Amino acid sequence: MEETIEIELTVPVTIKFEAIKAERMTRHYPGCPAHIEIDGMEFMGVPFGTALTDAIYDEFEDEINDECWDYINDNEMERQVMMAEYRRDAMEDR
Repeated sequence: MEETIEIELTVPVTIKFEAIKAERMTRHYPGCPAHIEIDGMEFMGVPFGTALTDAIYDEFEDEINDECWDYINDNEMERQVMMAEYRRDAMEDR
């Protein structure tokens, strides 16, 4: 699922990304660790070209990854809370 966040590097940058879940190793597949795939970056609605996106990502890789994972984790927690409230309400309606 593609996500979009805005983070402050030296200027505010909007990042479109996808969080790829880890895949388990099997006998015939080496597996893959969880990672962030950057699909694009924008500044004030203007998309960066691929070369500029790569350069910015190389410069701020750790900060960008941290912000993306924080966003994913926060949204996952909210989703779990909403599901718990839904189940509670469903049990009360019986």
